[in-house]
Amino acid sequence: MINSKLDVFLEETLFYQDLPGLAVGISIGETSKNKYKGLNYKNTVGYKDYITKEKLQPEHIFHMASVTKLFVGTAIMQFIEAGKISLETKAVEILPWLFMDDSRHLEIRVKDLLSHTAGLGDVQDYGWDKPEFDAGALRRYIESAEVSKTRMLWAPGTDKFQYSNIGYEMLGVIISQISGMSFEEYVMENIFAPLGMNDSGLLTFERGNGSLQLEDL
Repeated sequence: MINSKLDVFLEETLFYQDLPGLAVGISIGETSKNKYKGLNYKNTVGYKDYITKEKLQPEHIFHMASVTKLFVGTAIMQFIEAGKISLETKAVEILPWLFMDDSRHLEIRVKDLLSHTAGLGDVQDYGWDKPEFDAGALRRYIESAEVSKTRMLWAPGTDKFQYSNIGYEMLGVIISQISGMSFEEYVMENIFAPLGMNDSGLLTFERGNGSLQLEDL
């Protein structure tokens, strides 16, 4: 009964939200106190390619995009709980090489980056057509002209909000700097592995070696 209700809900959501496609997976263990315990639901509706009308399938890959912010925030809070940094820690204390053509960047704190109140603008070129996979990619971006030559929108600490992927890229570099490993490696070892998510990862190309399962990402 619940599966059929979910099927209807997905179709209605696709229509009313004007979405090209939608993939949903829900798993609730038998030991859960939830009334739907034991539910293992997976379904797709709509299209992978709306123009060609190619149907969306469970094995099709989605770009994780800002879902990674959940892992960034979790990693930063792990460092805070371990006493390695605090919310008041300034970015330049961890990244002494950090430079922007605006001296106000020296006051950016970890909590400003987490809450999108650092005064940073957003990424203009996501570079999805020319991805970089090596461990130095995040730092190169933070050192690029898009970041180093930008002017801040306001000083940190004013509590003004501006959604900023640049801020979370900085946090990614902070995670790498503190941990001594790449952001992707840190997430794999300290978030995915403890949760038993042994077939999950952040790098799409790793699918090719058989170490990852399509449905688990």
